[in-house]
Amino acid sequence: PEIKVVQLLGAKPEGVNTTKALAESGADVIFVQDEEWVSPALQSARANKQLLILNNHDLTDKHPGLVLTTLLKHTDLALYLAIHNYNHNEWKHGSQTLGIDSGYIDYVISRHNKAMIP
Repeated sequence: PEIKVVQLLGAKPEGVNTTKALAESGADVIFVQDEEWVSPALQSARANKQLLILNNHDLTDKHPGLVLTTLLKHTDLALYLAIHNYNHNEWKHGSQTLGIDSGYIDYVISRHNKAMIP
């Protein structure tokens, strides 16, 4: 099936009814990256049968059926890798991509959302 995802970045704009804006987005899934958006996103999800993906703030147990999952960024592991590489003269300047495959990004699966994730 076709699914529309809306990603929320940054702080909540002044004077904007965020719950209304989220409802009017037509999104099936809302990816909430800023904690300021969590409360209005939960209101919108409840009222409009939307699902949420949260960022480093797992609420799957408190809002079952609304929170699809939570994205977890393991910055501790990335920092450990950087220090380890530096101490072993393996440090390289530039960018590295650390993702799900290497365990630096993960998502929450619990008894509250297991049936919702294929």
